[in-house]
Amino acid sequence: MAAVFLKIPHFIASSVFSKKEQRGNGFVARLSGSTAEFINIWLIMCAGKMPFYLNKDNKLCAELKPILPGWLFTEKRQKALKGARSLLSFLIRP
Repeated sequence: MAAVFLKIPHFIASSVFSKKEQRGNGFVARLSGSTAEFINIWLIMCAGKMPFYLNKDNKLCAELKPILPGWLFTEKRQKALKGARSLLSFLIRP
């Protein structure tokens, strides 16, 4: 699912673009090696090394198996950072 999300166009050629046949088309910026590596590491940490597999009926399945160790997490409630709280309030409005 994440790979599909990452292919959303980053910009659209406007009506003043020099090549008329490309006006209105969406384009995805090319990833640098470091950006591609970061996305790969992030996906492995959050989804696991092999999130997709074929089951015994030969159907495609997905199973998220994050590889982040449990000691990185706690059930203790923490105070949110001011920036994080304001970002969440911006994204989630009543």
